[in-house]
Amino acid sequence: MTDEKLFSEKSLISHIIAGYPDIDTTGRLIRAMDEAGVDMVIVEIPFSDPIAGGPEIKGVHATALSAGVTTDIIFDSLESIRSSCDVPIAIMTYFNPIFVYGIEGFVSRCRDAGVGYVLVPDLPFEEREELRPACSDKGITLVPMIAPTYPERIDRILDSAGGFVYIVRFEDAAGFPEGYVHELSDMADMVHAHGLRCIADSGQGEAGEVLRYVDGAVDGTDVMTLVLRHGRDCVQFVADYARGVRTRI
Repeated sequence: MTDEKLFSEKSLISHIIAGYPDIDTTGRLIRAMDEAGVDMVIVEIPFSDPIAGGPEIKGVHATALSAGVTTDIIFDSLESIRSSCDVPIAIMTYFNPIFVYGIEGFVSRCRDAGVGYVLVPDLPFEEREELRPACSDKGITLVPMIAPTYPERIDRILDSAGGFVYIVRFEDAAGFPEGYVHELSDMADMVHAHGLRCIADSGQGEAGEVLRYVDGAVDGTDVMTLVLRHGRDCVQFVADYARGVRTRI
């Protein structure tokens, strides 16, 4: 799917952590969300030291890893669902798993699994060339991420960006230095001024609110809450939830 088609209207994007509660449920979730009208699924590879998310999410990563979920198992699962599911998929991971796997091999497996996008929260803008050429060679987009910072730095990131941008939101603006761009509306305006699309985490039940400013709402909080609450029985609950959000936006 092209970015133009993905963002032909306001997009609903779901975010799940692969392998929780097990890899079979991950595959069933992706299929169900596709059928429910989700426009893209972000599949996060579990990592031993995730920097994003609270203790509960860190526990999800630890549980998946303890169950033996590996990067290869995740790619195998994604490849197996492609015959019955064509929803756009983005991989989110930290740079260490990519480095350990091998950059060329990792990106090749993304391509083979039908992954169109890669997000790496801890890859600094200055080091993006470690990964971007390999992604470009395989037709995969390395999605830039911007967080509250000075406008000059945001402009530098956006000047070299293509497609769409992930805006990292912070609810508490206390402590930001003077001159930081931190409001979602202001950050989205900067992205749109560069002719790009943007997505942002919707938080808890706020998809309609963030879509006032951005082109896609990433619904990870509510989805993972349902997964944590219902375990292997979560699939229908998540599908019903996604279908309801889709109709409201």
